[in-house]
Amino acid sequence: MFDQSSRHGIWLGLFTLWFLGSIPDSRTCLVAQISPSNKVETDASAIAGDNLSFEQAQLAGRYDRLEQIITRLAELTADSDPHRAKLLRETLSQARERDVAVRLEEVVHLLENGRLATASQNQTELIRDLQEMLQLLLKENRGDELANQQKWLRDQLKEIGRIIRLQRGVKARTEGGDDANRLAEDQQEISDRTDQLADGIEAVENSQNRGGQPNDGQQDPGGQQDPGGQQDPGGQQDPGGQRDPGGQQDPGGQQDDRGAAGEPDAPQTAKNPVSPSRERIRAAQQNMEEARQRLEKAEREGAAQEQEQALRELEQAKAELERILRQLREEEMERALEVLEVRFRKMLDMQLAVYDGTQRLDRVPQTQRNHDDEIEAGRLSRHETEIALEADKVILLLQEEGTSVAFPEAVEQMREDMREIASRLLQIQVGPITQSLEKDVIEALEDAIAAVQKALDDLEKNRTPPGETRPPGSPRDPPLVDKLAELKMIRALQARIKSRTEQYAQMIEGSQAEQADRISALARLAERQERVEKATRDLQTGRNQ
Repeated sequence: MFDQSSRHGIWLGLFTLWFLGSIPDSRTCLVAQISPSNKVETDASAIAGDNLSFEQAQLAGRYDRLEQIITRLAELTADSDPHRAKLLRETLSQARERDVAVRLEEVVHLLENGRLATASQNQTELIRDLQEMLQLLLKENRGDELANQQKWLRDQLKEIGRIIRLQRGVKARTEGGDDANRLAEDQQEISDRTDQLADGIEAVENSQNRGGQPNDGQQDPGGQQDPGGQQDPGGQQDPGGQRDPGGQQDPGGQQDDRGAAGEPDAPQTAKNPVSPSRERIRAAQQNMEEARQRLEKAEREGAAQEQEQALRELEQAKAELERILRQLREEEMERALEVLEVRFRKMLDMQLAVYDGTQRLDRVPQTQRNHDDEIEAGRLSRHETEIALEADKVILLLQEEGTSVAFPEAVEQMREDMREIASRLLQIQVGPITQSLEKDVIEALEDAIAAVQKALDDLEKNRTPPGETRPPGSPRDPPLVDKLAELKMIRALQARIKSRTEQYAQMIEGSQAEQADRISALARLAERQERVEKATRDLQTGRNQ
């Protein structure tokens, strides 16, 4: 199912496509070629020109409507999706810089005056500008595109890693004096596999250059049979799990999930950043071919040198692809953090408004409250429920992102407090307990905003520069926020549990709670303490990575 913003984007894209298809340029060109050699042809040209000017005027009106839609959508999505709003504003700004609306009106006047050739030329230029607008609007799905790009790159990295392992094994056997003919055969199979990998990457590049999607029917560069005969994704299983060319057994004949280069989720990136890696893979394949030829001649030393060079090329190709993957991950993180900051700020503003309303209502003595006060309490309860719904969206985003431990727990605890606040407000319970819960939510939102801002600052400072490979030991997929920020958030959660425990202790007479609501509150607090302990343990053991 599509959410509301996705439906907006799809509808806007379809509207723009329909708009582009409405431009009557081909008919203008046809009329422009009519030779007015006699009165009949001249009259026909004039009638056609009148019809075209009318259609062009309608089109200009449709374009005005399109600009209004883009403007309105930018306003509607400014709070919930800053990336989409920015993209819509950029599209509108580009159109206005190029005077698209004015030029559409000019074409109307050209057609009215019978200047058909000039009108046709202007329409051709307008189509080009409108198509560029459409391309900008289609970038609205950048989030899905980033996910697809990362998946494709991980698939290629798995295959390169497998080829490297196989090549190292053949090189070790070459230096160890294994049978040269068998080594040559195994080297040929690894070379073929490497060639298939390069072909798959090149197919994706060609698809990008054409502006389309890769062909689904292309062969999977990772789908061949392992030269040693083991089970390989897309291949057959080796009965008995015999050795591969590297003399190693593939653990359990397990399958990996390498994707075909021709899958529709292959990356669609500009300027083909994977080209250098593909060229290195090609170079490695040539070294492998040279090694095979030397092995056939029993030239072991020369073959080993070529194999070593192939490994260097493959390692460099792998490092370059890892750099691209890290840059995509950083872009994905930036988008996620910006969305989180916008949502947290919106929730904070809403919560502060509810807190102010609760304090105002609490200042009215209980004996003097009337029906209007009941209505106000109900209104505040509804607003608190709306904040809890915003928290639901944040939790879903964090769960899909999947690298944070303390963040989801913090927001879940906020949501629980919001629901309790809404329930208490509905019962016109606006005293110290409700206000204390509201202050806890406000503090938690402020902590979350600070953590997001810190993560954005760190991301900008540590962004992977173009052309720089990944430092040794650095994670390929860094978490949304670092471990220190997670620990600070867990500490804040623990501090709030401690404060609430002390508050309940002051409210309970004697050493044990007896009232049902107090017992229930303490049970919820115990459960919350257990969840914080689990989040701390998960962070310490790295279960989020």
